[in-house]
Amino acid sequence: MKWRAAKPLAFTLIELLVVIAIIAILIGLLIPAIQKIRELASRMACQNNLHQLGVGVQNHASSQGKMPPGMINGGVPPVGVTILILPYIEQSNISDAMLAAGSVSPVDTATINALAKTPLKVYQCPTDTSAPGGTTPMRNGYGGTNYVANLAVLRLSNTGLNGAIAPDNAYPDGASNTVLWAEHLLNCYTGAAPCAGGCTYPSWGAHFIGGFPNPWWDSPVFNRRTQYTGGENVGADITQMFQINPKPTTCIYQTTHTTHPSGMQVGLGDGSTRNVSPNIGLANWQKACNPVDGAPFDGSW
Repeated sequence: MKWRAAKPLAFTLIELLVVIAIIAILIGLLIPAIQKIRELASRMACQNNLHQLGVGVQNHASSQGKMPPGMINGGVPPVGVTILILPYIEQSNISDAMLAAGSVSPVDTATINALAKTPLKVYQCPTDTSAPGGTTPMRNGYGGTNYVANLAVLRLSNTGLNGAIAPDNAYPDGASNTVLWAEHLLNCYTGAAPCAGGCTYPSWGAHFIGGFPNPWWDSPVFNRRTQYTGGENVGADITQMFQINPKPTTCIYQTTHTTHPSGMQVGLGDGSTRNVSPNIGLANWQKACNPVDGAPFDGSW
């Protein structure tokens, strides 16, 4: 009796096409899931940054007995909140070097500007690709910040730290009801060319002495009157909702923006964070950013 060799196993063309189709379907289902996971991780990273910044403001207030001013236009030190809280967000080496360079005569502006060009992870949103590398594309490449502080809370001081507001007076409406930090693109401009129709490139360190003649363009604050008219802003000057994932050329430079499709990530005055949907509407956004209006939120907040 003769044994015949078995025929080798092989896929038919139809079977191969079925397998390929199944793999394609699985990939199609997997890619959105991966994107959602990445966005969730990025959003959590942003919320962690905002929490650190909120705690930094609280620790500064506890240590100094005063809130860190949003910006200081006169007096010593001539800086803003993003520099003042550096010792309280584990960046004291940079702040110490900056303050030392600013206390000598003449001021060591070269050292200050070099330090201010340092990208700091705590000020960076991982989803913002408008300025690769984390530095502002204009203003000599200063270290940018995706998180800007509410000037209506922290105020502007013309007398250095002496003009800072007391912590008990910062949140008449309640710290948990007031936005302290919001998101902003690193690179935002309108017009045919950058700055042709207005722009903002917020930097955490550009306002230090030796900075630029128009610091409001680079300032790490929002909810302010144009060029700090009147010295401070305590009122609902916000006239537009924040933007969701705009391009640098389509963003509104006078407002805030987020690169997260789910909504604006904010840090509240009590150090907590939350995702704010644009569906809350302009009226509620104004109330959340105004610490003194006393107006209650409606159900959408």
